[in-house]
Amino acid sequence: MNRAILFLALVPLGVLGYSTGAPNCEVEQPGHGGNRQTTKLSDFYDFQMLMTTPGKIAVSIVPKDGEHIKGLRITSNTPGVWSLDESSENDFQLLNACGITHIDGKKEKTGQFSFNFDFDAEVGVPDFNVIVVKDFNTWWVL
Repeated sequence: MNRAILFLALVPLGVLGYSTGAPNCEVEQPGHGGNRQTTKLSDFYDFQMLMTTPGKIAVSIVPKDGEHIKGLRITSNTPGVWSLDESSENDFQLLNACGITHIDGKKEKTGQFSFNFDFDAEVGVPDFNVIVVKDFNTWWVL
């Protein structure tokens, strides 16, 4: 009986991954699976980042037929404000004001976001860190 209780108490320590969203903004890869994939992200998703006006970048990720997004995290080292498109509010959330992440481990359908920042022509477009998770062992860092 005592062994069973001890076993159950230790089980959560062995769980890998982040079912309630991505880790903090400094982590550069998911906490599960193997190494990043050598396959192309474009084989599974249409991913776009486009400056629509100076100081505003629109981000879109849409799975191709039969695919899904299990996890996503987008951050930038440039100060700015992230916002979710209304259609993405049930599947994604702001990540401590430094980015966007998935809400849970369910299979999200699409994501549409925007990033507003103070545009400086000399500095140019901000750098982004993007992690896309297809499943436990299949993920990309862009």
